[in-house]
Amino acid sequence: MPESSRRIGRQKVQVEEFADAPDEVIIPRNRERKGLIFGIALVLGLAAGLLCYHLLLYPTRLSRMNQDNNQRLALEAQKQEDQSSDLRKKDKEIANLNARIEELEKGLDSYTASNGVIHWYESLISAYKSCLAEEYGNAADTLALLPEEALEDPRIKTVYDELKTIFSDRAKELYTEAVNLFNAWDYSHAVRSLQEALKLDPEYPDAIYLMGACYYELGDPESGKPYFEKIMKDYPDAGYTTVIQAYMGQ
Repeated sequence: MPESSRRIGRQKVQVEEFADAPDEVIIPRNRERKGLIFGIALVLGLAAGLLCYHLLLYPTRLSRMNQDNNQRLALEAQKQEDQSSDLRKKDKEIANLNARIEELEKGLDSYTASNGVIHWYESLISAYKSCLAEEYGNAADTLALLPEEALEDPRIKTVYDELKTIFSDRAKELYTEAVNLFNAWDYSHAVRSLQEALKLDPEYPDAIYLMGACYYELGDPESGKPYFEKIMKDYPDAGYTTVIQAYMGQ
């Protein structure tokens, strides 16, 4: 049989075999290869992207993370140093108060008379002990009981002035606390801090003004008005006239 006839016979057999086969989707091999190549290219692209990230972006991000960590550590270290400094300062204040109490008690032992001098020394010692316990209000109440004649004694006057300085410093701390509360719109707690401050230093202009402002912000102008009036009368040069007039609607 000629070669051409055999070729035509094989083609007929293949056609008949496909005709008898079930319906199926036959994907050409070149499309399979294209899909495989695309998948490989996608994987390689992702791998290249990750590699670029680790080689280029990750070091930058890691550097920023290290910088942030270093900043946090530095802030924490500074915070601890500040706390240590405050503790050292407090320890020094306590040591000074204890030394002053001991000195006063020795001075008290030298008095045998039954006059009021002994009682005055006892009051001063009590005031110092209240400061040592951070009960400044009680110390102020005790000091307020000293009669004017007691201040004629130079030693008592010296101790009295020292205690007033302690009260003034504490009043400034309370005022700063009140300012922060005021700026945070926490007027009620600001009033409490200012009440303590003014108990220690009744003639503290800044605290007097801020107390009035707190009451106005709380919607209680009747309570705030006396403080503003005191500033206008006793401290006209304190620099609060304009803002007080704004509060009072003048």
